[in-house]
Amino acid sequence: MSVKRLCAAGFGHIMQNDQLMCGGTNPGKSTTSAVIEAGVRLDVKGWRRLSIGYEARDFWAGQPDFPRAPTGKTRQHNYFVAGRSVLAFLSAVLPGWQ
Repeated sequence: MSVKRLCAAGFGHIMQNDQLMCGGTNPGKSTTSAVIEAGVRLDVKGWRRLSIGYEARDFWAGQPDFPRAPTGKTRQHNYFVAGRSVLAFLSAVLPGWQ
């Protein structure tokens, strides 16, 4: 079992369509802002070649330009939670493959 902390920074670009889904013109525009990411990942080796993992991340990014739904804030949290299972079939074919 291993636990890893994740931390990164970068830029995010939000691009909006010119048309709304209802057919009208979209008054919002595309934006680019700094993004800070933090999270944690848990990997567990299971039975034989099977392993599982879980992770949760928080992307703290700039607010999209939504004139029809203003929030009054300049930044927002975007959460990502995932789980996965991995079957390592190459380790049986290639010795030393991790």
